[in-house]
Amino acid sequence: MGTLATDQSIPLTETPVREIEGHTRDIFAVAFSPDGLRIASGSTDKTVRLSETETGKNLRVFQGHTDLITSVAFSPDGGLVASASPDKTVRIWETSTNVVRTLAVDSSERAVVAFSPDGRFIATASLDRPLTLWDLATLTAVRTFPAAEACFPSLFRATGNGSLQTAVKR
Repeated sequence: MGTLATDQSIPLTETPVREIEGHTRDIFAVAFSPDGLRIASGSTDKTVRLSETETGKNLRVFQGHTDLITSVAFSPDGGLVASASPDKTVRIWETSTNVVRTLAVDSSERAVVAFSPDGRFIATASLDRPLTLWDLATLTAVRTFPAAEACFPSLFRATGNGSLQTAVKR
């Protein structure tokens, strides 16, 4: 069972204030919903769980990955959760229905996923693969940054003028 401290004044090394129920193995990835009411957690048990922040109560279980979950992210409106795995997929789950869409990606260990601030794009990357931007509506790749310019997608944002700022690995 994994644990999570939700009070910023409590160091993570102290006694946890909340336990996330349901995982049968270690939690590897976690993300808060934009409103802070839910937590998505990804585990080495190959599941993503959606839980209430206040109670830790399990709301949904998303199954389908064939390897551990290395990254989870909420869409800006909280209606979707994306999960990345070394199984070479990113799965995009509707939080209210369990409906899933799957992206086939060229990922390896430590695959990561992030939504753009406007929710129109998903970024995927891994330690030894380039960053790719995907159109969420069509699930098509719109831009791939060469490996020499690859970055982790948690470090990107839309600028508002149609361009994208990224933290580039040099």
